This record gives sequence, C-alpha cells and structure tokens, in this order.
Amino acid sequence: MIVGIPNAGKSTFINSYAGKASAKTGNKPGVTKGVQWIRFGNDIDLLDTPGVLWPKFEDKRTGINLALIGSINDNI
Repeated sequence: MIVGIPNAGKSTFINSYAGKASAKTGNKPGVTKGVQWIRFGNDIDLLDTPGVLWPKFEDKRTGINLALIGSINDNI
C-alpha cells in the first residue's frame, strides 16, 4: 500500500517501479480519485491511494506550507 499526503508522488513512484504508466498522474492534487490496484508480474500488487490529510491542522502554518507545495487547494 502506498499512502501519503496529496500530490506527494505516490502514483509517480508506482509508475517508476513498474517501468510504465500504470497509474494516472498529474501536476495537481486530486488526480487519484480512489484506491486502485496495480499488478507487477504474477506476485506483487500495490495499492495506490488518494492523498490523505489529518482533519484539522494544529497551526495555520501547516496549512499554508501544504498549500505552497501544492498538496492542498490554496484558495479559501
């Protein structure tokens, strides 16, 4: 299972590992809409997941930093 914050490169990692474009990727958060299984050969399956975030940021700076790197939408 591949899990991380939105727009961190989870699907890109899977594609790199597979050596082909198995998972859809993009330059913005929200490209992976749901979980998807990617098969490698006969014995390895990876689960690609959409980005996950905690429900509330402890401080405003965390939200600002995530918006600056493109992991979350930067408009309110």
